[in-house]
Amino acid sequence: MLVAVLQLRNEAYYLRGCLDHLRDHVDAFVALDDGSTDDTRTLLAAEPKMADVLTNPPRPDETGWDELGNRSRLLERAKALGAKWVLCADADERFEQAFLDRLPASLRQAEQQDRPLVAVRYRELWDGVAQYRADGVWGRKTRCCAFPLPERMTFQGRRHTKFHGVWYPEQLEGARHLMLRHDLYHLRMVKREDRQARRDRYVRLDPDSKFQRGGYDYLTETRGVKLEPIRRGREYAFQTLPDDLRQQLPAAYLNGNAPSAGLAGWVRNLFS
Repeated sequence: MLVAVLQLRNEAYYLRGCLDHLRDHVDAFVALDDGSTDDTRTLLAAEPKMADVLTNPPRPDETGWDELGNRSRLLERAKALGAKWVLCADADERFEQAFLDRLPASLRQAEQQDRPLVAVRYRELWDGVAQYRADGVWGRKTRCCAFPLPERMTFQGRRHTKFHGVWYPEQLEGARHLMLRHDLYHLRMVKREDRQARRDRYVRLDPDSKFQRGGYDYLTETRGVKLEPIRRGREYAFQTLPDDLRQQLPAAYLNGNAPSAGLAGWVRNLFS
Protein backbone atom coordinates (compact mmCIF):
# COMPACT_ATOMS: atom_id res chain seq x y z
CA MET A 1 0.00 0.00 0.00
CA LEU A 2 1.40 3.37 -1.08
CA VAL A 3 0.21 6.41 0.90
CA ALA A 4 0.94 10.02 0.01
CA VAL A 5 1.62 12.15 3.10
CA LEU A 6 1.21 15.92 3.14
CA GLN A 7 1.68 18.57 5.82
CA LEU A 8 -0.24 21.74 5.08
CA ARG A 9 -0.94 25.23 6.35
CA ASN A 10 -3.13 27.55 4.26
CA GLU A 11 -2.35 25.72 1.00
CA ALA A 12 -5.74 25.91 -0.72
CA TYR A 13 -4.21 27.80 -3.67
CA TYR A 14 -2.00 24.84 -4.61
CA LEU A 15 -3.73 21.92 -2.92
CA ARG A 16 -6.49 20.98 -5.36
CA GLY A 17 -3.98 20.51 -8.18
CA CYS A 18 -1.61 18.56 -5.96
CA LEU A 19 -4.32 16.07 -5.03
CA ASP A 20 -5.44 15.84 -8.66
CA HIS A 21 -1.96 15.02 -9.97
CA LEU A 22 -1.31 12.32 -7.36
CA ARG A 23 -4.72 10.69 -6.98
CA ASP A 24 -4.40 8.03 -9.68
CA HIS A 25 -0.93 6.98 -8.50
CA VAL A 26 -1.40 6.35 -4.77
CA ASP A 27 -3.70 4.16 -2.73
CA ALA A 28 -4.56 6.83 -0.16
CA PHE A 29 -3.67 10.21 1.30
CA VAL A 30 -2.91 11.14 4.89
CA ALA A 31 -2.70 14.87 5.58
CA LEU A 32 -1.88 17.08 8.53
CA ASP A 33 -3.55 20.48 8.60
CA ASP A 34 -1.41 22.75 10.76
CA GLY A 35 -4.00 25.32 11.77
CA SER A 36 -5.15 26.50 8.34
CA THR A 37 -7.58 29.40 8.15
CA ASP A 38 -8.33 29.14 4.40
CA ASP A 39 -10.19 26.38 2.50
CA THR A 40 -7.50 23.73 3.04
CA ARG A 41 -9.69 21.66 5.40
CA THR A 42 -12.64 21.77 2.98
CA LEU A 43 -10.52 20.50 0.09
CA LEU A 44 -9.12 17.68 2.22
CA ALA A 45 -12.60 16.64 3.32
CA ALA A 46 -13.73 16.42 -0.31
CA GLU A 47 -10.84 14.19 -1.42
CA PRO A 48 -12.18 10.64 -2.11
CA LYS A 49 -8.86 8.95 -1.28
CA MET A 50 -8.27 10.83 1.97
CA ALA A 51 -7.74 8.17 4.65
CA ASP A 52 -7.25 10.59 7.54
CA VAL A 53 -6.65 14.26 8.33
CA LEU A 54 -4.61 15.08 11.41
CA THR A 55 -4.97 18.59 12.81
CA ASN A 56 -3.23 21.22 14.87
CA PRO A 57 -5.26 24.07 16.39
CA PRO A 58 -5.44 27.39 14.52
CA ARG A 59 -3.05 30.10 15.68
CA PRO A 60 -2.50 33.67 14.49
CA ASP A 61 0.93 33.02 12.98
CA GLU A 62 3.44 30.23 12.42
CA THR A 63 4.95 30.43 15.89
CA GLY A 64 5.07 26.87 17.10
CA TRP A 65 5.51 25.39 13.62
CA ASP A 66 7.02 21.94 14.16
CA GLU A 67 7.91 20.39 10.82
CA LEU A 68 9.63 17.40 12.38
CA GLY A 69 6.76 16.67 14.73
CA ASN A 70 4.22 16.99 11.93
CA ARG A 71 6.14 14.60 9.72
CA SER A 72 6.59 12.00 12.42
CA ARG A 73 2.85 12.08 13.19
CA LEU A 74 2.04 11.64 9.52
CA LEU A 75 4.35 8.65 9.11
CA GLU A 76 3.06 6.97 12.26
CA ARG A 77 -0.53 7.42 11.09
CA ALA A 78 0.24 6.13 7.60
CA LYS A 79 1.85 3.05 9.12
CA ALA A 80 -1.14 2.47 11.40
CA LEU A 81 -3.37 2.55 8.32
CA GLY A 82 -1.31 -0.16 6.64
CA ALA A 83 1.10 1.80 4.46
CA LYS A 84 4.11 -0.16 3.24
CA TRP A 85 5.58 2.81 1.34
CA VAL A 86 5.00 6.55 1.60
CA LEU A 87 5.31 9.23 -1.05
CA CYS A 88 6.15 12.63 0.46
CA ALA A 89 5.00 15.80 -1.24
CA ASP A 90 4.05 19.40 -0.55
CA ALA A 91 1.00 21.08 -2.01
CA ASP A 92 3.19 23.41 -4.06
CA GLU A 93 5.09 20.58 -5.75
CA ARG A 94 4.37 18.59 -8.90
CA PHE A 95 6.10 15.34 -9.86
CA GLU A 96 7.22 14.73 -13.40
CA GLN A 97 4.46 12.68 -15.04
CA ALA A 98 6.88 9.97 -16.17
CA PHE A 99 7.98 9.47 -12.55
CA LEU A 100 4.39 8.90 -11.44
CA ASP A 101 3.67 6.57 -14.37
CA ARG A 102 6.71 4.44 -13.50
CA LEU A 103 6.35 4.65 -9.73
CA PRO A 104 5.27 1.03 -9.08
CA ALA A 105 8.22 -0.26 -11.11
CA SER A 106 10.58 2.13 -9.34
CA LEU A 107 9.49 0.92 -5.92
CA ARG A 108 10.01 -2.69 -7.00
CA GLN A 109 13.47 -1.73 -8.26
CA ALA A 110 14.26 -0.10 -4.92
CA GLU A 111 13.31 -3.29 -3.09
CA GLN A 112 15.23 -5.56 -5.44
CA GLN A 113 18.39 -3.46 -5.27
CA ASP A 114 18.11 -2.77 -1.52
CA ARG A 115 18.05 0.97 -2.17
CA PRO A 116 15.00 2.01 -0.15
CA LEU A 117 15.44 5.79 -0.32
CA VAL A 118 13.94 6.79 -3.67
CA ALA A 119 15.18 10.20 -4.77
CA VAL A 120 14.63 12.57 -7.70
CA ARG A 121 16.09 15.86 -8.90
CA TYR A 122 14.48 18.93 -7.33
CA ARG A 123 13.70 21.74 -9.75
CA GLU A 124 12.88 25.25 -8.55
CA LEU A 125 10.61 26.81 -11.18
CA TRP A 126 11.69 30.42 -11.66
CA ASP A 127 9.94 33.31 -13.47
CA GLY A 128 7.81 30.82 -15.39
CA VAL A 129 6.00 27.51 -14.97
CA ALA A 130 7.97 25.69 -17.70
CA GLN A 131 11.52 26.65 -16.74
CA TYR A 132 13.69 26.07 -13.69
CA ARG A 133 16.84 27.55 -12.21
CA ALA A 134 19.93 25.47 -12.99
CA ASP A 135 22.99 27.47 -11.91
CA GLY A 136 25.11 26.62 -8.88
CA VAL A 137 23.38 24.87 -6.01
CA TRP A 138 20.04 25.16 -7.82
CA GLY A 139 21.12 22.61 -10.40
CA ARG A 140 22.28 20.11 -7.78
CA LYS A 141 19.22 19.83 -5.56
CA THR A 142 17.71 16.40 -4.96
CA ARG A 143 14.87 15.11 -2.81
CA CYS A 144 14.21 11.74 -1.21
CA CYS A 145 10.50 11.45 -1.91
CA ALA A 146 9.57 7.82 -1.23
CA PHE A 147 10.63 5.12 1.23
CA PRO A 148 9.25 2.07 3.06
CA LEU A 149 8.12 2.40 6.67
CA PRO A 150 10.21 0.33 9.11
CA GLU A 151 8.66 -1.48 12.08
CA ARG A 152 10.06 1.06 14.51
CA MET A 153 10.39 4.77 13.77
CA THR A 154 12.17 7.43 15.81
CA PHE A 155 13.08 11.04 15.04
CA GLN A 156 14.70 12.43 18.19
CA GLY A 157 18.11 12.88 16.62
CA ARG A 158 16.65 15.21 14.00
CA ARG A 159 16.00 18.21 16.25
CA HIS A 160 18.90 20.09 14.68
CA THR A 161 17.06 19.99 11.32
CA LYS A 162 13.80 21.53 12.46
CA PHE A 163 12.82 23.04 9.11
CA HIS A 164 14.89 21.40 6.41
CA GLY A 165 15.44 17.77 7.36
CA VAL A 166 14.62 14.61 5.50
CA TRP A 167 11.28 12.88 5.90
CA TYR A 168 12.51 9.36 6.64
CA PRO A 169 13.01 8.12 10.24
CA GLU A 170 16.34 7.48 11.90
CA GLN A 171 16.04 3.75 11.24
CA LEU A 172 16.72 4.44 7.55
CA GLU A 173 19.83 6.55 8.18
CA GLY A 174 22.69 5.15 6.14
CA ALA A 175 20.40 3.27 3.75
CA ARG A 176 21.25 3.50 0.07
CA HIS A 177 19.47 5.87 -2.31
CA LEU A 178 17.92 4.92 -5.61
CA MET A 179 18.55 8.12 -7.58
CA LEU A 180 16.09 8.33 -10.47
CA ARG A 181 16.46 10.54 -13.53
CA HIS A 182 13.14 12.23 -12.91
CA ASP A 183 12.20 15.68 -11.66
CA LEU A 184 10.10 17.18 -8.88
CA TYR A 185 9.04 20.76 -9.61
CA HIS A 186 8.54 23.44 -6.97
CA LEU A 187 5.91 26.04 -7.85
CA ARG A 188 6.39 28.48 -4.99
CA MET A 189 9.54 29.96 -6.52
CA VAL A 190 7.88 31.00 -9.80
CA LYS A 191 6.92 34.50 -8.67
CA ARG A 192 9.42 37.03 -7.36
CA GLU A 193 7.06 38.08 -4.57
CA ASP A 194 6.69 34.46 -3.45
CA ARG A 195 10.46 34.02 -3.33
CA GLN A 196 10.72 37.12 -1.15
CA ALA A 197 7.90 35.90 1.09
CA ARG A 198 9.58 32.51 1.46
CA ARG A 199 12.86 34.16 2.44
CA ASP A 200 11.10 36.42 4.95
CA ARG A 201 9.19 33.48 6.42
CA TYR A 202 12.33 31.49 7.14
CA VAL A 203 14.09 34.54 8.56
CA ARG A 204 11.12 35.05 10.88
CA LEU A 205 11.07 31.40 11.96
CA ASP A 206 14.86 31.05 12.18
CA PRO A 207 16.29 34.56 12.74
CA ASP A 208 19.71 33.28 13.79
CA SER A 209 19.96 30.75 10.90
CA LYS A 210 20.36 27.89 13.37
CA PHE A 211 18.80 25.45 10.93
CA GLN A 212 20.26 26.78 7.68
CA ARG A 213 23.93 27.51 7.46
CA GLY A 214 24.45 30.64 5.40
CA GLY A 215 20.97 32.00 6.00
CA TYR A 216 18.14 32.53 3.53
CA ASP A 217 19.14 35.44 1.30
CA TYR A 218 20.09 32.99 -1.45
CA LEU A 219 16.37 32.40 -2.06
CA THR A 220 16.12 35.80 -3.77
CA GLU A 221 19.66 36.12 -5.16
CA THR A 222 19.60 36.70 -8.92
CA ARG A 223 23.28 36.98 -9.83
CA GLY A 224 24.29 34.38 -12.40
CA VAL A 225 20.78 33.06 -12.94
CA LYS A 226 20.67 30.28 -15.54
CA LEU A 227 17.26 29.00 -16.58
CA GLU A 228 16.55 25.72 -18.35
CA PRO A 229 13.25 24.80 -20.04
CA ILE A 230 11.35 21.69 -19.11
CA ARG A 231 12.22 19.26 -21.90
CA ARG A 232 10.01 16.90 -23.83
CA GLY A 233 9.26 13.85 -21.70
CA ARG A 234 9.95 15.76 -18.45
CA GLU A 235 6.60 17.54 -18.24
CA TYR A 236 4.37 17.58 -15.18
CA ALA A 237 0.56 17.84 -15.18
CA PHE A 238 0.27 21.47 -16.29
CA GLN A 239 -3.52 21.27 -16.05
CA THR A 240 -3.18 21.04 -12.26
CA LEU A 241 -1.62 24.50 -11.97
CA PRO A 242 -3.62 27.27 -10.29
CA ASP A 243 -5.51 29.27 -12.91
CA ASP A 244 -3.24 32.31 -12.93
CA LEU A 245 -0.09 30.20 -13.25
CA ARG A 246 -1.60 28.06 -16.01
CA GLN A 247 -2.11 31.22 -18.04
CA GLN A 248 1.68 31.72 -18.02
CA LEU A 249 2.31 28.42 -19.77
CA PRO A 250 3.83 28.93 -23.25
CA ALA A 251 1.50 27.86 -26.06
CA ALA A 252 3.98 25.25 -27.25
CA TYR A 253 3.52 23.29 -24.02
CA LEU A 254 -0.24 23.56 -24.23
CA ASN A 255 0.03 22.00 -27.70
CA GLY A 256 2.28 19.20 -26.49
CA ASN A 257 5.36 20.63 -28.20
CA ALA A 258 7.87 20.92 -25.38
CA PRO A 259 11.45 21.42 -26.60
CA SER A 260 13.73 18.48 -27.14
CA ALA A 261 17.29 18.54 -25.83
CA GLY A 262 18.73 19.66 -29.16
CA LEU A 263 16.54 22.66 -29.87
CA ALA A 264 18.60 25.38 -28.21
CA GLY A 265 17.58 28.12 -30.62
CA TRP A 266 13.91 27.24 -30.29
CA VAL A 267 14.26 27.50 -26.54
CA ARG A 268 15.95 30.91 -26.67
CA ASN A 269 13.15 32.25 -28.82
CA LEU A 270 10.47 30.73 -26.62
CA PHE A 271 11.66 32.39 -23.44
CA SER A 272 12.99 35.64 -24.89
